[in-house]
Amino acid sequence: MAKKQNKVQKEETLETILFNCRNSLRGRAAMTDKRDLLLTLVFLKFIGERFKDQREKIREGFKEQGIDDEGFIDMQLKRPQHYLQDGVFFLSEETFWDNLILTPATGMAVAFDTAIKMLDDNEPKLKNALPQQIFTKTQLESGVLKSVVDEIEKIDPKRFVEHDLIGRVYEYFLQAFSINADKEEGEFYTPHSIVELIASLIEPFDGTVYDPCCGSGGMFVQATKFIEAHGGNTQAVNVYGQESEPATYRLAKMNLAIRGISYHLGDRAVSTFSNDQHKDIKVDYIMANPPFNLKRYADYGDFENDPRWKGYGTPPTSNANYAWILHMLNKLNVQNGVAGFLLANGALDDDDTKAIRQKLIENDKVEAIIVLPRNMFYSTDISVTLWILNNNKKGGPRHGRMLRNREGEVLFVDLRTWNDNIYEKKFVKLSEEQIAEVCKIYFDWATTASKNHAKPELYYAAHLDEIREKGFSLVPSRYIEFVDNEETMDNNELGNANEQINKELLPKVNDLVTSISDSLSEMKDISFKQYNLEELESYIESIDERNGQSYGEDKLKGVTSDSIFDTSKAKTQGIDFSKYKVVHEGEFAYNPSRINLGSIALCNELCIVSPMYIVFKIKDNKRIKLLPEFLMLWFSRNEFKRSTLFYASGSVRDTFSFSEMCRVKIPVPPIEIQQKIVSISKNANSLVAQSNEIQKIAAQIASSLIQKLL
Repeated sequence: MAKKQNKVQKEETLETILFNCRNSLRGRAAMTDKRDLLLTLVFLKFIGERFKDQREKIREGFKEQGIDDEGFIDMQLKRPQHYLQDGVFFLSEETFWDNLILTPATGMAVAFDTAIKMLDDNEPKLKNALPQQIFTKTQLESGVLKSVVDEIEKIDPKRFVEHDLIGRVYEYFLQAFSINADKEEGEFYTPHSIVELIASLIEPFDGTVYDPCCGSGGMFVQATKFIEAHGGNTQAVNVYGQESEPATYRLAKMNLAIRGISYHLGDRAVSTFSNDQHKDIKVDYIMANPPFNLKRYADYGDFENDPRWKGYGTPPTSNANYAWILHMLNKLNVQNGVAGFLLANGALDDDDTKAIRQKLIENDKVEAIIVLPRNMFYSTDISVTLWILNNNKKGGPRHGRMLRNREGEVLFVDLRTWNDNIYEKKFVKLSEEQIAEVCKIYFDWATTASKNHAKPELYYAAHLDEIREKGFSLVPSRYIEFVDNEETMDNNELGNANEQINKELLPKVNDLVTSISDSLSEMKDISFKQYNLEELESYIESIDERNGQSYGEDKLKGVTSDSIFDTSKAKTQGIDFSKYKVVHEGEFAYNPSRINLGSIALCNELCIVSPMYIVFKIKDNKRIKLLPEFLMLWFSRNEFKRSTLFYASGSVRDTFSFSEMCRVKIPVPPIEIQQKIVSISKNANSLVAQSNEIQKIAAQIASSLIQKLL
């Protein structure tokens, strides 16, 4: 029975809303202005949400006390201290989002700029955090600004439950507008699961947390969420950070202020290397994601004699990786400071940093090296390494555990195979269970591990003498054991494989070769030049059968560049399939805008395709004149594909319309000749399949024989 598809309203994703915002501003302002405008709107929207939530919390608090005098409650709701005590901005009518969005479109730019000026004047934490006059500066048409505001209004924190929604939105616009695309300024968003892993390992429950390249403040946001989730007191944690890019520095202030996190980001946006804004502090915890392989960082003052390098040597000026390491080590509390930070994998074994790396290892500063899976970041697909530095590996009580002495040891963990938890189609995310497993590996090693703490292809605890033997490399694969699990065939299995090839597959191959040879002999005198080329218009007709409510997602297909029907990879959530086209067995379908890729296919089972596809079939005649399989062979020719490129046209995108398809010329030999040609093709494909099967078995035999020698 045909599966019925109920029509559902398409639900917009966060990415759809953000794309709509971006699309509305296309060509209407400079990239940085568009970015700042959108992020400011998001900020105003979010502080408005927090203000509303706090107002409701205050109201409910009075109700719970038995106070129901609405006049008294309304008076209390207007007292700023009830909001500020929980880190929430008190908003006047002129700065409250719900009022701003009701402003007539023609006055909206002035209203938003006025709100920003009032916040800058009245809120010390927001001083120089918001871009001034950004809305009047961009000179957007009133209808355009109104449409963008309407889209931002859809970003509901209760609907899109992200761990750092403002950071996620920031990263989207950062990519969309290609700001600092070379990552020189370190502007990219650290995925939540990585931050949670760092926090779970170093456990920043109390004391001072520092990030020398804090970006939009996402590390701090995730750290405070981790502390709250584990029953810690976020008020006991002091946050220190620094950021060199002015726009990102402003956003960090917005990002932290919006959540009521007390922070110290220095007086201005400036490089940590050239002007350390927190020169005299020593911190308990460091969480950081420095810009990978940063260049042009050393052009300041007396770089070579910088006290941060003391005892280790001057780091290379060509790459800041080890400058970051030494800077962070210099900032750690010498008694028990712990740092968790990310670096590109090249830092594990660089030749020009070997001397520094050797001293770090011999001084017992490196505690763990954890290589992460690829494709975890929005901005890069590389695999990166999580380093754990620790100023106290001697053991003792810490956060409810009794740690053993780990001096002279380094734990190596390789997570590169943990890449099956995919979200948004391409990005890898560590699950809660995986994070817990890494923590178990780490804390088991730190508390009760034996001398041989290891698991092949996952982790290994190396001792100093082993690391010295390997030239002070910190590449985990130099220490973690790899196990060759290739299965070996026994003598009976080898004999069976040989018998399968000789008795089953070779006879089939011989039969196919003979059949193809005989068919070719019969066809040797045929010349297609004796047949006139005829336009397909006489033989094909278009079909436009719509799905209605008949078939659902299980029947949805698309045509690949290999000219076959395959499961569609398009997003289908909320899609109404009623307008999709039905394709029956023996019918053709192609996307007129992708025909140049050879994407035309012959259907072998009923399916539905997007309405953009063209569907056609060979006309129903009493006397069959053209076989679908023969026509498909014609379409498979390279010359046909070249001709579609030549004839395709269009004002926006080149397309190969059905009228162009009807003008395609093809020789139409007698049906029996078509059948022989189709038969040769089918036998040839079968021959390839049988040959591949023989090759596969032979490869297994060869591999097994080699394995027997090991």
